[in-house]
Amino acid sequence: MTSQPILARRSSAVYQLRKFAARNRTLVGGMTATFVVLVLGIVVSTVLGLREAAERRAAERARNDLQTVVDFQSQMLRGIDPAQMGRRLIEELKQRMADEARASGLSEEKITTEIDAFGSYLSRISPADLSLSVIDEDILSQAVRSIERRFADQPLIEAQLRYSLGETYRELGLLERAEPHALRAKQIREQQLGREHLDTLRSGYSLAYLYERQGRLHEAEQLIREVYEISRELYGDEHDITQQVLNRLAIVYDLQLRFDEAEQAYRRVYEALRRSLGEDSRETIWALHNIGSLLRRRGRADEGEPLLSRALAGFRRTLGDGHRDTLWAMESLAFAYQELSRLDDAEHMARESLEGRRTILGEDHHETLSSMNLLAGTFRQQGRLEDALALYGETLQRQERTLGEQHFRALETLRSFAETLENRGEYEEARTEYERLLARQRRVFGENHERTLATIDALAAVHRRLGLEREAEEIMQSRRGAREPNRH
Repeated sequence: MTSQPILARRSSAVYQLRKFAARNRTLVGGMTATFVVLVLGIVVSTVLGLREAAERRAAERARNDLQTVVDFQSQMLRGIDPAQMGRRLIEELKQRMADEARASGLSEEKITTEIDAFGSYLSRISPADLSLSVIDEDILSQAVRSIERRFADQPLIEAQLRYSLGETYRELGLLERAEPHALRAKQIREQQLGREHLDTLRSGYSLAYLYERQGRLHEAEQLIREVYEISRELYGDEHDITQQVLNRLAIVYDLQLRFDEAEQAYRRVYEALRRSLGEDSRETIWALHNIGSLLRRRGRADEGEPLLSRALAGFRRTLGDGHRDTLWAMESLAFAYQELSRLDDAEHMARESLEGRRTILGEDHHETLSSMNLLAGTFRQQGRLEDALALYGETLQRQERTLGEQHFRALETLRSFAETLENRGEYEEARTEYERLLARQRRVFGENHERTLATIDALAAVHRRLGLEREAEEIMQSRRGAREPNRH
């Protein structure tokens, strides 16, 4: 077993920069204006570079077609890369600060010392975190205002741009900001094009995907089933929109623990994509990954691991090590390694996934938090319970802040936190966390859901460990009064 240190929580970008400025007033004193200009320069160059490329391509295809321009502007929004923008910002800021310091007469030795110190502080900051607020306030929020001002009388163009904004916000992990745009795009398209138009179906899919990410699984299922039935009837089983929607429905079933329905749908998607697109298409590799991941969660990790290894190899080969899809496959394979007791392999894969996500998505993105949870679980299996508790605690705090206390991912982390406390023999603390978990699960899932019932069992067990037999029996009486477990 490796003995690498736990990946400690990083301080925020704002905190780090303020701390540096307080200790280095001479160097930083004249830098405020430089910083503001530089940030705006990064934003402008990023947007204009993407816009110019989009407009050149648009001009080649249809110079006078406004819809074509809008399509490329939408691609521009989805092409924003927070990590790359943050890295550019950091490097250019360091260079500008050095130039400004030379102009103010500081010695080269002093400049080198202070810039090295500044670089040390910046090394603790995620480039993606540094740029996300800039992207939101200086690109996307401006785009919203522009849409409202310029396209109020052109509803289909407004719908296309709002659809793109919703997709962009979702991919950046800003889920609450995504919802009004995804919803408005769907409403406009239904009014202008009808429920059966392909663009309306795509908007319905996008909104359902967002609901899934928000943990609103019942709403996601209702909407995605509606879209699936329409697309299947109008476009057939082999059409890409039908396969895309069926795959999303399978994912929702999977998250609801409806494993038989999920596996059937995943396998149908995989076979259709393999026939139409081949083994090496991104979509086919994802379908293979989803089957392997489901088999692992069904307790068949020995069957799922080879499929997950093939999927990871396919993503590495076609997309590269740092791509988000590759990082997802790393996480899934790490879970399989956990269940196969290959814990060194699991830790290595979990750390690689976490570092990659921190770099490209930032500290608070739900995928980064998922990797943190995975690594905490590996620590727990390795017997490193103190490390596991620390990482579970940080993950839970971030999930509750960014996703909400009742999000299913936060609930799963809270369960793991309580179980780890119990593993350490901290029964009073475990009881408190199980009670907190149970109250939330009753609100989210209801009294008879299997997750709720499992927590009742755990809470009764920890009462017995505390010698509270009467309280444990009262808890189990409420359990016996429940109906059959509800998985939905």
